Amino acid sequence: MLTRTHGRLACIGVLAISAALAVPEIAQAGTTATSTVLTLSAPIATYANETTEQFTLTVTGSGGMPTGTVTVLAGSHGTSVCTATLKAGQASCAIPYSDWARAGTLQLTASYSGDGTFAASVSDARTLTVAKDPTTATLSFSSTRLTYGHEQSEHVDGLVAPEYSLAPQFAGPDGIMTFTGLNLVNGSTADSYGQYVSPVDEFWFNLGATALPAGVTKVGLTYSGDLDYTPSAAPAQSITVAKATSKTRLALSVSRARYGHERVVSFSVRVAPQYLGVPAGRVIIHAGRYTACVITLSSVRGSCALTATKLPTGSYRVTASYVGNADFTASASATRLLTITR
Repeated sequence: MLTRTHGRLACIGVLAISAALAVPEIAQAGTTATSTVLTLSAPIATYANETTEQFTLTVTGSGGMPTGTVTVLAGSHGTSVCTATLKAGQASCAIPYSDWARAGTLQLTASYSGDGTFAASVSDARTLTVAKDPTTATLSFSSTRLTYGHEQSEHVDGLVAPEYSLAPQFAGPDGIMTFTGLNLVNGSTADSYGQYVSPVDEFWFNLGATALPAGVTKVGLTYSGDLDYTPSAAPAQSITVAKATSKTRLALSVSRARYGHERVVSFSVRVAPQYLGVPAGRVIIHAGRYTACVITLSSVRGSCALTATKLPTGSYRVTASYVGNADFTASASATRLLTITR
């Protein structure tokens, strides 16, 4: 069965290849029987390049040379492919345009119209396979070295190029283009930045500022293919994201406290990112050679207080040291002075 989709002939089912023997037509009274033969230039044509398929049409009859036209027909409903006029019993024609039929198989026959002397006849069926157009997927980046929190400058470009291109007014490959190895921002799969659906000739986007963690990430591209185009994949490529720097600030509630009453001393810290993102982890408060307390950051901030008799009397240079994490480098605050009196 054949259906027409978007102006193209679609094949449903697989048709067996028939022998290339001619089928003589029973002559009408007063006419001579003829035999029509259909010959294909190749048993396989490629979608979007179907005009390369040429048909040779031969009509023979006793006692002369048949004249008139021969039409190549497709499918059980006899959809016309092309028509040619006989010259010395032969003619040729071709598929009229590049995407005349969808990928699949076509059963073709040649039908001779007859003339006043020679009777009409139809050839045996021949099978033409329309193969899918091969595609090549390519993946490119504006840069392969980024800094965490500033990744929005990265331009990711995916391209699916068919081997044979149609005119601009016709649609190219449909299907799904998936970018793998990226943090989920839009899309429906956990390892996919996003999926772009029909048509997928080209799709580009910029990363989110914190889309990739610091380190090396392998990013790939796959194309699903569709009814007329083959699947393809671009080799995975590496993007290196450097850790962002951090800046730690320290504030003291008071700069002097009596020994035994150190609870009035609290330390507040804020760790700022170089660009975007949220530094997390620990900040250690050092008072000279002593560890005064340890803070676990919450939304880049935190605080802690001295315990009683934690520090002997004396003057101390106090610093806050952020230890860093997977995405941010370590940093230390400016020094603050703290005095513990008797």
